[in-house]
Amino acid sequence: MSRTRGRRPAWVIGFILYALLMATGTHWPSLRIETPELPRADLLVHLCAFGTWTALFLAAGWFGPWNSWRNIAIGHLAAILYAGIDEASQGIPGLNRTVAWDDFAFNAIGVWGGTLLVTLVRSWRLERGERRLSDDSD
Repeated sequence: MSRTRGRRPAWVIGFILYALLMATGTHWPSLRIETPELPRADLLVHLCAFGTWTALFLAAGWFGPWNSWRNIAIGHLAAILYAGIDEASQGIPGLNRTVAWDDFAFNAIGVWGGTLLVTLVRSWRLERGERRLSDDSD
């Protein structure tokens, strides 16, 4: 598989490092993000964390060229699945973490945002004539 047909090593490394950091943070025992100025500040963290995770995941090109519809669609579904698994796994006894639907909802909104960002970058680059990385036939 050539470099233009699959994963991009620098993005893969960046994603793996970020994913490890995020998994550590989301499973750190008894971690609470609270501030009197912003009620439920943790929801903003959920949104930004999963948006970044998704953008890096898609940029790595796990399912084909980073800008192919195949990579974006399958990657988006995989990110939603991971967001649910990550949230549910915080219920492991001893972690003293909260599993909540609103947390998952903000995870999912972050995933949508990360996917939107990659899709916009894709469109911008295609407008500039950089179709060479795409395997789309549509």
